[in-house]
Amino acid sequence: MLESGECTKSSRNADEWRAAARAAGFAPPAVLTDQSDGAAAATAENLLRATRAGDLALVRRLLESQPIDAADEYGRTPVMLAIEAGHLDVARELVGRGASLAKADRSGDTPLLLAARSGKKEFLSLLLDREAPVNAANGSGTTPLMLAARADLARRLGVEVRRSTADPSRTGTLHAGQTKLMIAAENGDVAALRQRLAAGDNRNATDAQGMTALAFAARAGKVPAVEALLAAGVTVDVRDSAGWTALGLALRSGQVDAARRLVRNGADAHTRQADGKPVLMVAIESASADAIGMLVDAGADPDMKDNSGVTPLMTAAAANKADAIKVLLAAGARPDGTDKHGRTPLWHAASQGASLAVAALAPGSAVNAADEEGNTPLIVAVTRGHRTVVEPLLKAGADARVKTRNGNSVLHVAAASREAALIPLLIAARAPIDGVNTHGDTALMLSVKSRCLPCAKNLLSAHASARVRNADGLTALDIARYRATHQGRGADQSARLRSPAGVGGAAHHCRLSPVINRAPRSKTR
Repeated sequence: MLESGECTKSSRNADEWRAAARAAGFAPPAVLTDQSDGAAAATAENLLRATRAGDLALVRRLLESQPIDAADEYGRTPVMLAIEAGHLDVARELVGRGASLAKADRSGDTPLLLAARSGKKEFLSLLLDREAPVNAANGSGTTPLMLAARADLARRLGVEVRRSTADPSRTGTLHAGQTKLMIAAENGDVAALRQRLAAGDNRNATDAQGMTALAFAARAGKVPAVEALLAAGVTVDVRDSAGWTALGLALRSGQVDAARRLVRNGADAHTRQADGKPVLMVAIESASADAIGMLVDAGADPDMKDNSGVTPLMTAAAANKADAIKVLLAAGARPDGTDKHGRTPLWHAASQGASLAVAALAPGSAVNAADEEGNTPLIVAVTRGHRTVVEPLLKAGADARVKTRNGNSVLHVAAASREAALIPLLIAARAPIDGVNTHGDTALMLSVKSRCLPCAKNLLSAHASARVRNADGLTALDIARYRATHQGRGADQSARLRSPAGVGGAAHHCRLSPVINRAPRSKTR
């Protein structure tokens, strides 16, 4: 419904609905693509490329349709490429989804052997916790323990262990157009890089994906290579085919030192990345508060919006990053700014149950600012069951008496969402016990419709009236009797009656605070 445009104002996007479906045990639906937006058909090659680039969001989307152990021409699977490229978050995602840790590439290297070669403890811990085979040897008879021992000995002797710059995995269309200069830059081999520059290699050449040698070095966090290329006069803000610059790639990979060198040498802190995302937002998603401060000092606009109208402050709020919020507020970010749906940073924090963000934002925010559907931060927190932020919002002055555009109060929402534990708290905050929505339903009626007995008990304990009649002329007791009478009917009707949204217009199911639609009139009423 979302992808067809029927529910253009839903509080959840398609990916969130798919995640909810998976969490409930349903098979994920097919992902629609919009070719008018230039979306290419998903392929295993796309998955491998996204993994190597560290694009976690794209990797997750592609895994909906592509095999998790797809291999390139050299036999490298996505988890191998993630380990080799240093993308811990991508590797963690793949391992968590069941990527094979026993597969080996054509030289016999397993994921654990690659992790041992990298010397990064985080990757080793990740794989060992999942019982990766520890004694598997590659074609040369080398085991992960041998590599780890060699690296440890080298560190004790003060010797740098270097990998060969000849990378056999650089074959095939996945790496089309990559030059020796790019390979040297990504490997951090400054000697080879300078040799290629002296030989006259094009310093601004791009591969098939539009990436330059500087982009490869920045994404991999190879600071000496970045500095060597900058000293050679490369163009700093070249965009690849997806819209990423070297600065954006460095920040997305969490390579703050590389990003700092780029900014010092003229990288544009105002530039937008893929999907119109401000570079400051990229730093918030994947880097540190230091990177955010660095970009703000370089003139990045703390209120620059992406294509959805989301600001960096909203991104930090949803991610519960209190340190980033403090830096942005100090830089002048507006806590009352809104996205295309009228949602404030505090709304985004409440929607994700981000307690640290709520605490940081609430004192300076309009705590009762509602979005276009009339949903305040309190209402959205109750709807999504984020109990940890409901009480802080109430203490900050959130009004429990406000209603959504459909007339639902927070008590309606709590009853429909089966959040029985929140009902006494909301009643204490002066939420109207017998308030009605646009259909005339009370919270008690919605407790019956959602089959939440604890909700009904809490409301009745607070003296909720069972005599109020809705637009159908039914009381809460009438609705309960109707459901009991019709419970045994056909599967279609039973499923319809079990839905917290009751029976009625589908359009309401798309809204954040659902109007619990009318139950059919009883023939025996």
